[in-house]
Amino acid sequence: ADFQSANTVLADGEFGLETDTGKMKVGNGSTAYNSLQFVTEDDALSWRFGGSTKGFVSGGTGVVRIDSMTFASDGNATTDWGDIPASSNEGMQHGFSSTTNGYHAHGYSLSKFPFAAAGNGVAVPTGVRAYTATGNSSSEAGYTVGGYPSATSADKMPFATDTKATVPALAHPTNTAKNSTGVPSPTYGYHFGGSTPGADRVNNISRWPFAADDAISDQGDLVSGGEFFSGTASETHGYVLGGQTGPSPTAPTANAVLYKWAFASTGNAADIGNLTIGRVQGTGISSHDNGYSGGGTAGGSPSFLATFEKHSFASDSNSTTVGSGLEGGTGKRGASGQQDSAFA
Repeated sequence: ADFQSANTVLADGEFGLETDTGKMKVGNGSTAYNSLQFVTEDDALSWRFGGSTKGFVSGGTGVVRIDSMTFASDGNATTDWGDIPASSNEGMQHGFSSTTNGYHAHGYSLSKFPFAAAGNGVAVPTGVRAYTATGNSSSEAGYTVGGYPSATSADKMPFATDTKATVPALAHPTNTAKNSTGVPSPTYGYHFGGSTPGADRVNNISRWPFAADDAISDQGDLVSGGEFFSGTASETHGYVLGGQTGPSPTAPTANAVLYKWAFASTGNAADIGNLTIGRVQGTGISSHDNGYSGGGTAGGSPSFLATFEKHSFASDSNSTTVGSGLEGGTGKRGASGQQDSAFA
């Protein structure tokens, strides 16, 4: 919109990149921007979910702090980036990421904070339905899927307007689950795990195309059902970390699982390793090369974890501990994760 309004004459050979669409024009020194042709769609930049430099852990049960981690320093999330506007006692918060801002959802409230420099979050007035739901991100919008008591549609919020829209087409039996988890591929949103109103643990992975926001379908199954997983994503695979099974929230069994499934075709997840600890209500963050899981609880323990661990996207192996410092070292659970996703 800024380019179209200015209608700039780009110099001969000068690139003009639309950072919100990934499309590009090249100037000739005389033709105004709106009259130039885009570089062909096949040559347009691709959106990458994984962060290039930083990851963030916002909020958590009863806390407002936004923790920042630099991927180059291997997951020691000690920087206080700012605060979200208000805390929540909700145990499962979620978020999504644009190319410029991180979004944090809890209860029925939504806020956003900048990636470029440290700063507090500000409320997004339209909000989303966020109670025990899960978040997801495409290059153009954030999604809230599932939730309590039995959500049968999704909320979509285009980053260009920060205005919520309901997407009835994303209704699906497993998408009604609470305490579920979501990750994106470049073209699909994925939703997995959680529990139904009858407290049955969900074992399904479902997906929908970002291009149409319809035709939600089964991707496959997890190795075993559960809830309170954290999730990470490379460009080619989705990953399932931690989570819990068990008869009640007060006596859960903490899992140390590490599963993955391929985006290229439908199929079940496979067990590829373990976390260093059973981690319930942890937070997932993705860089271009690694997935991270931080915070949470060790099952029925009342204390919150401050540690971070990572797994490599390049090989199937166990996760390793790489840092600590969440919430000033005291730990947090149920927080949402973001990363400085970009076009590349």
